Amino acid sequence: MPDMLLTRLRQAMEGLLYPSEYDAPLEPFVWEPADNTLAEVRRLSGHPPEERCQTLSADAFFGELAEVEGFPALYETLKDTLTDLKVYRCGAANRTLYVVGRDAQGRLAGFKTRAVET
Repeated sequence: MPDMLLTRLRQAMEGLLYPSEYDAPLEPFVWEPADNTLAEVRRLSGHPPEERCQTLSADAFFGELAEVEGFPALYETLKDTLTDLKVYRCGAANRTLYVVGRDAQGRLAGFKTRAVET
């Protein structure tokens, strides 16, 4: 049986690309129950501990995307579906971004994308 949360996330992200020097697709995920911390996101995503990461507020992240078609609606869907939304930016010029929240069962869920920033 398909995961209803993953299906809802896929529908909300359909056709959206994260704007940077390389417009990247959004890849939805649903992970196991865990705390929404950088350490847990590193563990679940497989990012090495030595890679530099920073945590941003979801409001700040989506505020930068307020004028990009589809992103305000995606943010509303995420806020309706998940709690404790955070954004983790890992890497230097070629970054991996994770937008992560918790569902009602405590699972971490959201999306990842890539950004090239020079």
